[in-house]
Amino acid sequence: MLLLLALMFALYDVLRAFFGVFTFALIFSVSFAKPYEKLVKLLKNKRKLAATIYAVLLISIITLPFVFIISAIANHVKEASILLLM
Repeated sequence: MLLLLALMFALYDVLRAFFGVFTFALIFSVSFAKPYEKLVKLLKNKRKLAATIYAVLLISIITLPFVFIISAIANHVKEASILLLM
């Protein structure tokens, strides 16, 4: 019994680092389930096509802000290097 308790504590200790990610994934999946089902209805129950379209859409929604942020940082670094070289 003590060994089982120790193993459960060790499992909790390992999984504790992922609780934030699991929470985010749960919120993400619940909030995007309804629009996905509407897309499936719109595409006449073509679930694979709807999943592909939805995956591309969600990936672009997630990655585009990072692209813009990295682009802005690159421009600021370029301007800063020009100012420092003067």
